[in-house]
Amino acid sequence: MVISDFHANHFHILGGAGSGKTHAVCGVCESRAAKELPTLLLLGKHFRKGDNIESRIRATCDIPMNYSWLDFLSSLNACADACGTRALIVLEGINEAEDAQLWRDQLPGFIASCAQFPRIVVVTTCRASYRNAIWPLADDSQFMFTYGFSDHSLEEAVSKYFDYYKLHADLTFAAIEQFAHPLYLRIFLREPKSRTRSREGSLCRRTNAVHRIQEFPSAGKR
Repeated sequence: MVISDFHANHFHILGGAGSGKTHAVCGVCESRAAKELPTLLLLGKHFRKGDNIESRIRATCDIPMNYSWLDFLSSLNACADACGTRALIVLEGINEAEDAQLWRDQLPGFIASCAQFPRIVVVTTCRASYRNAIWPLADDSQFMFTYGFSDHSLEEAVSKYFDYYKLHADLTFAAIEQFAHPLYLRIFLREPKSRTRSREGSLCRRTNAVHRIQEFPSAGKR
């Protein structure tokens, strides 16, 4: 996801639980932060019933009271212009707010205020099941959708994850389609909790599932 490639001033990412929404935007934010590019990542769960979006962001970012919301956006826009990029405001997991009505009532106005500044992009992520509650009249053109790993990327993704966690398996014959859900792949490889990358593991296929059958110390670590 390259933010500069998007000409719209906002877009919304929808998908099921664990389909990659959070991973996608957090990866972008982490990469941008490492390059010191203007980026705000705000979690939906921190927005309470009765909150004002702008006020919550001001409080989270510790913006002085004598500094207006438009002053803040103007500064953010100037920073992005100086960096030759676009400033990113991410509202991640907005379905986790106390009241979805907050977004239905305030999100259009919030986006409109940000749209006054051409260098600012607003991105939201949300469970697809909340679409009608928050955007009752919106068509698909306003959204991006996540579905997990596609057929052509699944084997590559599983191979990379298995190599990273030092697990051995014959992926040609294994039932890897169960890993199309990114969250399941992550949970499978991170359990048990005591597992570390200093230990190697072996997997086998059993009916239509893949099981870890043993773990043993890496060579030279007895």
